[in-house]
Amino acid sequence: MAVPNLPSIKVADDTRSGVEIDCEHMLASCNAFTYTIGEPLINELTSMIGDLITLTGECAEAVRNGEYLNSYVAAKALIAHPVEGGSTLSLADFLADVDAWNLGKMMNDDINLPINQAIRTYYTNLNYYNKRHELYLERYGSLEQLEDHTQYLINDGPLGYNIMRGQFIERFHVPNYSQSDGENIAQAFREYVEERL
Repeated sequence: MAVPNLPSIKVADDTRSGVEIDCEHMLASCNAFTYTIGEPLINELTSMIGDLITLTGECAEAVRNGEYLNSYVAAKALIAHPVEGGSTLSLADFLADVDAWNLGKMMNDDINLPINQAIRTYYTNLNYYNKRHELYLERYGSLEQLEDHTQYLINDGPLGYNIMRGQFIERFHVPNYSQSDGENIAQAFREYVEERL
């Protein structure tokens, strides 16, 4: 019996924000969190931290070009930018990364939960969907820990991760940024998450 050639789902509309969530990005990140191999921090590069590293370089470059006063002001304007392409961490990317972590956690907590059921439950059960930011924050324990972890992975990290972060920066042509740029982006990111709780 031939299987019909079904269309793939590449984007899904987020009913609250109205933006299209990049399903391919979300599922790739979810996969990294579900099937962690080796150094778990390396998997961070597929998701929010990878986007924040790229954004840190973008903010530093924007400051050098005179577009913003400093990288904190740039980050406040560019984190979860509502227009796709308006920032390397658009609202669609932000939501895909948050949802990827939450879906991955659901499946890690119940290894028998198939992905289609996890997705259906996550987007139809308001206890998940309406609390997506709170669920994401639970990963860190507190806003302070979220900021510390973010800054650590943008600027530092253990040796194996540090090597991969350097390769990530080189591969994706991330503009140079300073330690203080990383601290500014981490602070702005924490504030963005806090405003959504």
